[in-house]
Amino acid sequence: MLWFKTWKEVRFRFALTILLAIYIIALTVGWLPSELSTNKWKNLKPAESASKLWQIFVIVYGGILLPISAKILAGAGINAQTSMGMSRGFHGSMGFLLSMPVTRTRILATRASAGMILMLILSLTSYGIAAAMVPDVSTPWTYFPNMLVVASFFYAMAVWLSTIFDEFWAGTIGLLILGALGGYSSSLPETWFDLGTYLLSTTPLVPAGQTCFLMVLTALQLAAARWVVENKEY
Repeated sequence: MLWFKTWKEVRFRFALTILLAIYIIALTVGWLPSELSTNKWKNLKPAESASKLWQIFVIVYGGILLPISAKILAGAGINAQTSMGMSRGFHGSMGFLLSMPVTRTRILATRASAGMILMLILSLTSYGIAAAMVPDVSTPWTYFPNMLVVASFFYAMAVWLSTIFDEFWAGTIGLLILGALGGYSSSLPETWFDLGTYLLSTTPLVPAGQTCFLMVLTALQLAAARWVVENKEY
């Protein structure tokens, strides 16, 4: 029942993330190739041009689409969520969930796990489709592990924020943090918190320092979310 209830609340969110992924893929394989042919990269060889195209895709997909999808799929943690998302206040399903003979930790774990599984399905499928549609890309999957680390970090952040704030404010704060990190990355490249350099690392999960740091923060945020739901008065 708990998994079924979670799926009913997250299915429309999942459909929205699919539409976002389709848009990013269409942009990558449609408009960007013609754009690259008219700018400073027009004299590049096909393989070099494909590599540049794929790097742009990795930045947009891993730095924007997956973090936003993580926020959407994370929902409202144990705070009851609606299927459409970004709603203010508590909802009837919260009382139903808390009245079930299960612990709050299990409720949170089920909702968080469901969204994470769907995000993994989305990322694997859409990334694979994009890799198949862009020709002459060598080893495109080398970027994928780092993208999952970044997505997991933002997913855990969304779960944690949603246990503290109303869903509307949790989403707003999460997007502001994403925007701040994106602006920092674009203005000060190759620094510790530069998401672009991390996403474009040619060796999976390197640099190791940033990977460990993000994974520790992910675990801490999930632990903080569990502490909140166990001690919060509903």
